[in-house]
Amino acid sequence: MKLKVGDIVVNGLIIEIFEGAKREGEEYPEGHWMGEQIYIYDGLSDAADNEILVVLDYLYEEGFIQDRRTPHTIIREDDFEDEE
Repeated sequence: MKLKVGDIVVNGLIIEIFEGAKREGEEYPEGHWMGEQIYIYDGLSDAADNEILVVLDYLYEEGFIQDRRTPHTIIREDDFEDEE
């Protein structure tokens, strides 16, 4: 079961961090970095790849994640459903 462990805004990007994520159906021991999952919401779809890498490095350096290789998903403007 995924557990949300944090929300943060970095460089205008909303970021959610979860623990307990499964990878290819496999669960990792509690506290293992592969059990972490990052969702980065880029509502304007203007974040370049190098900016995403800077954000991931920041999350690592500040102790929000355990490893720079933590799996992440970028959700851009086109991914949001039109609610009208």
